[in-house]
Amino acid sequence: MFARKKSNDILVIKKYRGSWIGIVSMAITTGVSLICYVIVLVLLQNNNIVQEYGATLNIVRDILLSVLSIISTTLLTSIFIEKNRKNVDYTELIANDVLASPEFYNNLTEENKEKMYNALEQNMFLKDRVKNNIYQVCRNKINANPIKYYYNELQMCVSYFDFGTYSEKRISRVMKIRSYNEKLKENKLFLFSYQLSPTEKIKNFEIISACIGEENKALVLGKDIIVEASDTTNIFWNKRGYKQNYDVFLNKDITLYDNEDLIIMVDYVSRVTDEDMSSGFGVRVPCKNFTFNFTAPPEYLVFAHPYCFLNSEANSPNSDYPNIVSLSFNNWLLPGEGVAISVAKKNSPHIELMNTDDHFENKLLVNN
Repeated sequence: MFARKKSNDILVIKKYRGSWIGIVSMAITTGVSLICYVIVLVLLQNNNIVQEYGATLNIVRDILLSVLSIISTTLLTSIFIEKNRKNVDYTELIANDVLASPEFYNNLTEENKEKMYNALEQNMFLKDRVKNNIYQVCRNKINANPIKYYYNELQMCVSYFDFGTYSEKRISRVMKIRSYNEKLKENKLFLFSYQLSPTEKIKNFEIISACIGEENKALVLGKDIIVEASDTTNIFWNKRGYKQNYDVFLNKDITLYDNEDLIIMVDYVSRVTDEDMSSGFGVRVPCKNFTFNFTAPPEYLVFAHPYCFLNSEANSPNSDYPNIVSLSFNNWLLPGEGVAISVAKKNSPHIELMNTDDHFENKLLVNN
């Protein structure tokens, strides 16, 4: 069942054969010596033989007794040593061959796989039970995501414009997509979603253009790229006023690979009332590399706050211009993580509020 290299087989056989031949040889020598010793004792009971060969038999008896003592002690010691060595070899066999074999795990139940994984994970990395539980929550969050692909890289460029009664964001989104498994075939590939506060006077959401592949082959809007609108069910979005949800799909047969990027570029526009000054940009699937740029007119200030598990000083917004935010995460983002953005004119009374953590903690992710 468990494959071993031929050279290793030969070594193991020789190792066991050599050790057991020595033990058997000592056992035979001990048996022969014991028989000889008994024969000598019997002979010493005969007075006629004792008178003629007594001295010689006594010497032979003492020699046999010494030989028996030495060999029996050595034999017992060898057996204990060999048993201990076999236990070590068996442990190495189980640890390095059996437990490292995919066939072993294929025969385990899902429950036992989970138990073994958690035990190994806790033993290797997280000795603390509570930390291990936190780690499991993160792992389960990824496993619970039904989407079978991830962003190897996601680039987002956002330009902000104020038209008085409403504001507009022109967004360019470049997605480099890979599957988890070697190959994945899809005929309706989810790309991203957008949540907005609907208004009657303006068109809230509009796809401008889309293309696919390194050749930038154009995709037909309404045919290759489709948008499905629905009411949001998230109570926090509803409370915020984001009652309209837009899901964007690639509506064509496509194959994803685990070692090759599928590049899809989508340009779209979102429009909201002038009262909606905040927005969020994040991911719905795990993302390995995330690049984000946000530009507003010079008379505006832009405030950004990354919200993610891997947030650090190095990943903070790094533009020298107050109306531009540029940041990059060169590590994994989990679903629901990203960056919150608020925009205000330089003389706005809301500036102090926007530059606080409390403001961003209450910001909802609306573009993922």
